[in-house]
Amino acid sequence: MRLSPRHHASLPVSLRPHDLAPSIASALTAVDDRLRSVWSSLSAERLDARRADGGWSVREVLEHMALTNEAYLVPMNKLADVLSQSARADVRWHPTFVGKWLVRSLEMTIPLPAPRRIQPGPSPRADVLGAVVGTHAALSALVQQVADTDWRSGRMVSPFSALVRPNFGDAALAVLRHSERHTAQIEQLAHQLVGRASTAPSP
Repeated sequence: MRLSPRHHASLPVSLRPHDLAPSIASALTAVDDRLRSVWSSLSAERLDARRADGGWSVREVLEHMALTNEAYLVPMNKLADVLSQSARADVRWHPTFVGKWLVRSLEMTIPLPAPRRIQPGPSPRADVLGAVVGTHAALSALVQQVADTDWRSGRMVSPFSALVRPNFGDAALAVLRHSERHTAQIEQLAHQLVGRASTAPSP
């Protein structure tokens, strides 16, 4: 499913963590509001309905988002502990080469493959929306916890490749852009499901 050209929030041009942290938190809150809006507009049957091309259902996309966020939060918490013990700093954040590539790929409108580890199983968890919102709250708290540190000063191991070592800002932006990307996907799917129902023949 191709996304709309603009499906992500703008970030402050300063790229300083104390500006980035509240912007990331605000963008995640906006994502949560959009997800709740879609969730409340669909019946249980539609939440589990697949796309016309057989792609993931709304609940399956949410499960994928929860799995991804949970995988990132483990090493991000460890890195945040290290940053919290470092000297306070007010410096611009810069992405690593791989981090910049990853975030830009998530901002693209074309479909991207998901690693097997974060592909949803046949039965998403019961409160899958709550799980996603919970991971967003955890990330919001985490970025604000280290908002006065140098986000370039440490690296973590990517949860999906031991060869990739993003800095804290890379990881935070990757989670945000990933969540925004799949929220746009969910909104398009909900629109498709409603349209499919409205054109169905009467019994």
